Amino acid sequence: EELFKIPGTNSWMISPSQYATHVSKPTLEFADGALAAVGGGLARMDHALLPEPRIVTMVDAMQADLVADPKYAALFQRIGAAQVELSTDGQFAGEAVLGNFVLDITRAAAGAQMMVSTASSFREPIAPGTITEEAYRAAMPYPNKVLVYTLSGAQVQTLLDYS
Repeated sequence: EELFKIPGTNSWMISPSQYATHVSKPTLEFADGALAAVGGGLARMDHALLPEPRIVTMVDAMQADLVADPKYAALFQRIGAAQVELSTDGQFAGEAVLGNFVLDITRAAAGAQMMVSTASSFREPIAPGTITEEAYRAAMPYPNKVLVYTLSGAQVQTLLDYS
């Protein structure tokens, strides 16, 4: 979505989408000390966006403090490992590795034949290597419940048609 003027106002707006996938990047042009033009767009939040070194230093220090704090130490213990990135790419347009992985495990644990979830349940990818409670909670921050129902074929079709 591009920057647009809200009808009937002098206000401009851009929606950065949900869940920090994009950030607003407005462009203001000035001529002779006055605003001459307004523009902008969205910048995708991905690895191509370089981090600000000063902010990285601050975040690293805060992270080290959390790891050292006995109150939060359990969040940084190993709870598993991933051979590949459990990606969220594609989750709003179809399927994503993280969603498929979690739903396959949950479906099997529940003894169900199918499993559905909202795409917004999965917020961040899980990197290859050690998985910590912190990474797990960042990827899936909500305390979702697993509900098991018996549905007819027609009800399943209605559910799939709705999604």
